[in-house]
Amino acid sequence: MFSRKKDVVLSLYPGSCGTLRFFCEFLRGDESRGFIGQFSVSAWISLIIFVVTFIACFVTFFTQLSKNRVS
Repeated sequence: MFSRKKDVVLSLYPGSCGTLRFFCEFLRGDESRGFIGQFSVSAWISLIIFVVTFIACFVTFFTQLSKNRVS
């Protein structure tokens, strides 16, 4: 089982990469990559990675919090 510090570091990498990649793709404005709505396909993928990472961190935090309260 991972310690809490390792969980945080492990979750920071995909979350920060997704966020930075989203802003880079948003500012890039490359027409050849294709768009879905206002954002490019790469920006949507980065946004999905960020949201999934945020949900995983949220669930992990509250799961560990509830385990600490029980024991």
